[in-house]
Amino acid sequence: MHGFTLIELLLVIAIFLVVGVVVTPLYGNLSVATQLNEEASQLVQTIRLARERAVSGFHSSRHGVCFESAAGGGRYILYQGADCATRLASADRVTDLPPALTWSTTLPLPDINFDAVGAPSNIGVITLTHAAYGTRTITINELGLVEE
Repeated sequence: MHGFTLIELLLVIAIFLVVGVVVTPLYGNLSVATQLNEEASQLVQTIRLARERAVSGFHSSRHGVCFESAAGGGRYILYQGADCATRLASADRVTDLPPALTWSTTLPLPDINFDAVGAPSNIGVITLTHAAYGTRTITINELGLVEE
């Protein structure tokens, strides 16, 4: 006779179920960690872009990044202007954080603005926190360097 017995089929199904149960949580944690890392990297690049635009004299203006809290999450805005309140809104690049992420900061104001030599208006730490996973810390020093 050719074929498989019922016990062989049940054994193969059981092995697949065990592998599935073990792999599913690992994959879930990996995707959460990836989301946090990618959002932190994107924020770092946005702050660096604001500094580079200010140093290069892009549109003969200062540039910066401001942070806003909102119901269901927060966002940050790459802007052109002397500060967030008086920015040129038509030049804004807004990035909404996913609902699972929140930000906190030690900055005196939730706004970092760079002058023509790249010096920031504020120095401090920005912390991105994922509701289920962990945190990433971003530091802006007195030279305007951004480190993750």
